[in-house]
Amino acid sequence: MDKREDWPISGINIAVSRIEIRDKDKSSYGGATGFFFKYNENKYLITNRHVVIDESEDFYPQFLRLRLHTSKINYEENCIIDISLYNNALRNWLEHSDYKEKKIDVVAVPLTNDSINNFNSFNSSKINFFTTDNFISGYHLSSFADVIIIGYPLGFFDEINNLPIYRKGMIASSYPVDFKKFPYFLIDANLHKGTSGSPVLSSPNNMLIDSKGRGLHSDKSVLLGIHSAEHIIEDEPLGLNVVWYPKAIIDIIGGK
Repeated sequence: MDKREDWPISGINIAVSRIEIRDKDKSSYGGATGFFFKYNENKYLITNRHVVIDESEDFYPQFLRLRLHTSKINYEENCIIDISLYNNALRNWLEHSDYKEKKIDVVAVPLTNDSINNFNSFNSSKINFFTTDNFISGYHLSSFADVIIIGYPLGFFDEINNLPIYRKGMIASSYPVDFKKFPYFLIDANLHKGTSGSPVLSSPNNMLIDSKGRGLHSDKSVLLGIHSAEHIIEDEPLGLNVVWYPKAIIDIIGGK
């Protein structure tokens, strides 16, 4: 990511984007959140699988529309980017090979000429990319850690400056244990539709603990996972939300 001092605001704001989900006739299915990720110089948009397809609901959108910044000074200067979800009837996104078994609700959309209709505009936009440097490496979180969720609840955001909304929550299950053998953990947070695909970050106030029990406060944006949806038990909401571990991104990109 760009260094914090490169932007008057935190660069995390331009590492995420509101997604407008659209059909081929450009009618809108609603909105969601995505964030940008770079791996081995390849660039991707990360979001939830249910944002791009839901067979059970006969939901097959054709493209995603993003609004991206084109200036580091004037946040009102933006461009519109359309990302095609299909290329000659072939899917333009990558999903986890264990999707059918574990319903891993994460996809990576390669940001290439095949998927981006206005590629030159995309290359001139001002965005940041998460990388594996944002993963926790050699540390674990202290218990009851706080998290920050960045996105667009109910499509709400600063429309003038094209900037997202932050929500706060708390880790509600043991991190980094797979919850019931599924590669996600739970957070206790007040979230809404529109935050599907939001990056979930460790709060800067959290203490990261190394193998010797020493604590560290990190000033970088630590990516804990990808928010998916509320966890429902027998049709009863618990105020708990599912967050898939970021390793899923690498598994998807690597074709695991």
